[in-house]
Amino acid sequence: MLGELLSLPTYRKQHFAFPFALDAALDAAVAHADAQARALGKRAAGWKAGGPAMTRVCNCTPRALLAAARARHGATLVYLHRRDATAVALSLETARRSGVYVLSAAAPAASSAVAGRAPQPQPPPINLTSVAGFVRKAQDLAAHAERVRAMLERHLRPFLSVAYEDLYPEPSQQIGRIFRHLGVPACAVAAGRATTRKIAGASFRGSVLNWRELCAALDAAGLRTAAWHATCVDGEHGNETLGHSTQTGIRDSHV
Repeated sequence: MLGELLSLPTYRKQHFAFPFALDAALDAAVAHADAQARALGKRAAGWKAGGPAMTRVCNCTPRALLAAARARHGATLVYLHRRDATAVALSLETARRSGVYVLSAAAPAASSAVAGRAPQPQPPPINLTSVAGFVRKAQDLAAHAERVRAMLERHLRPFLSVAYEDLYPEPSQQIGRIFRHLGVPACAVAAGRATTRKIAGASFRGSVLNWRELCAALDAAGLRTAAWHATCVDGEHGNETLGHSTQTGIRDSHV
């Protein structure tokens, strides 16, 4: 992965005018990936191009962009996503407040490029000034994920679906799936080798000061996700936090 090669910052750095025609956007991204790979003595395998801002660089839809990438450049699609839209919303809000969008971990000693780099401190907990606004954002993200999956299922099979919730605890198994899908030789992925870490944890309690208010709002909206469960049900104060809710009938929102 060579970063957001179809993102606005990349094209600004390249001094391109935009919005681009679809073919020009794809050709520029592929040429950039190839050049970056050759500079590292490697072959380009692909790039990350996702999220709601995916098509801002061209006059096209996500479906047209991905279909053209497959037809024009033989692209193989991997749908990397998170099931928990509330966790995505919290990461985005924490990043917006702190200005930190990628949180580095302690660098592996064997990695000369980043050896000795100190890990970044965890951003401080935030107070959600508009819990209702946060809930709406999570709902929008969940709806967007549903639309993307439906589009892929209907128009762009085959593709590989990989969830961050599976990638984090079992990196070797999931990376192996990705390599097999791409048709490239697999390599071992040792535990503890990641150079980045999650901005927000599995529970809202360590990241949101008014998490009790958030629990109630998400419960009322039916967004009983994994993060909601870990925050509002699990632990010694879970039942007290939920008030009228119980563990019976809880459902995870998978998007």
